[in-house]
Amino acid sequence: MSEVMKFKCIGNMVGRSRLGGAEYVFLSDFDRVNAERDAALGREAELRESIVEFRDREVSLRESLGKARHRLGEVLDERAALQQRLTAEDERVDQAVTALNEIARISRMSEEPFEIATRAIGEISALKPAEGGGDAS
Repeated sequence: MSEVMKFKCIGNMVGRSRLGGAEYVFLSDFDRVNAERDAALGREAELRESIVEFRDREVSLRESLGKARHRLGEVLDERAALQQRLTAEDERVDQAVTALNEIARISRMSEEPFEIATRAIGEISALKPAEGGGDAS
């Protein structure tokens, strides 16, 4: 620091110099102030570096959040599609139960097992999904 001058102390020098009002400082104070300044500048540099790291991390987290939101959208779409398929299969089960109940009702009225079996096969075959639309069972 050019505005602070160092002088050797000869005796007890206190006050201002005769050469223009410069004030004297002890060398230990000067060194302490310089050390504090250097430490503060070092800490400032560390904080600036941390800010850059935090900004980079923020960008990374925002990218991850965007990917997670996109994936969530895909999962929700898949869930909706599965729910639709489940509803369709529930309807098919209801139709099969209705057909079997009808077959059971008819079988109580007559004693013709071959006709009952043929009718049951026809009812169940009518419930099979269109090609490519269901399970491969």
